Amino acid sequence: MVMDSLARTWGDCSGKPCVTLRVRYPQFSRIDPDVKVDSLNQFVQETLLGKYDPLGVSPVLSAVLDTLVGQFRALPSNIPHFPWRIERTIDVISDTLGMLTLDVAEFRFTGGAHPTTMHLLYMLEPSTMRTMTLEDIIPPESRDHLRSLAEAAFRRARNLKPGESMAEAGFTFPRGNFELTMNVGLTHEGMLFYYNPYEIAPYVMGPTAVVVPWEKLTGIVRRGEGENERPQEK
Repeated sequence: MVMDSLARTWGDCSGKPCVTLRVRYPQFSRIDPDVKVDSLNQFVQETLLGKYDPLGVSPVLSAVLDTLVGQFRALPSNIPHFPWRIERTIDVISDTLGMLTLDVAEFRFTGGAHPTTMHLLYMLEPSTMRTMTLEDIIPPESRDHLRSLAEAAFRRARNLKPGESMAEAGFTFPRGNFELTMNVGLTHEGMLFYYNPYEIAPYVMGPTAVVVPWEKLTGIVRRGEGENERPQEK
């Protein structure tokens, strides 16, 4: 696997109208006869272009970026032209339990009070190109236990005492109780739950990353055929 990147800039960003667009993404090579490399690279490209090219009319990455620059230049002159900056990166977080976890990160500023930053996690089974969910790897009888483990990790990350009200601390979970996000992935340290800004709290409180370590997941994670329940040390 190698990382590739592409960037476009138009205008002078020193106080004048401008736009900066950057993308960075992995290009996979054939590492295993069971891995559908072409489909994997296609998934990366489609995920990378998702918001940029919703109609799928331009399969060439550089053309998509050129189109965005054209849209910026076409803005009416009587509308304030804030500098645009859009960056999207796809990173491979881990390759474990027969799954790749991809982190799709986007930074976007096209005017307004503040930029938008998002991280979306994807668990992929490369041999089938199936996108896995939490329900696929955690049996129903283990989900309440996982929720309690994740809540304890969440409270540690946010310096909340056991039993302290989530609502009073500023979090907006439904019904006021901690819930697992479906934005989940596997890392070498454990299971990662990532709560984006606005998902459970105001923007000013920022995101929350919660990791439940592998040693606490013994007997909980559903193993794939021929795969270990936790990643092996390399």
